[in-house]
Amino acid sequence: MKKARTTYSVEFKHAAANLVLNKGYTIQEACNTVGVGYTAMSRWVSQLKQEHGGITPTSNDRFDYCIIKRASFNKTIM
Repeated sequence: MKKARTTYSVEFKHAAANLVLNKGYTIQEACNTVGVGYTAMSRWVSQLKQEHGGITPTSNDRFDYCIIKRASFNKTIM
């Protein structure tokens, strides 16, 4: 049986990443503290670093592209 995929709020991700960026935790220590995997935590830390640098990362670029493409397609057939 497959394990259900957990979804975390943006606030939770920021708080978790801030453990690494502002509190001096290692990524592994932060993972153990909040109970998430290493890859997810690494991604959140990377994204928060980019946000602090003025870049707004998007994890759903492909999803956004599909929505835009579908919207433009719908306009052309209507």
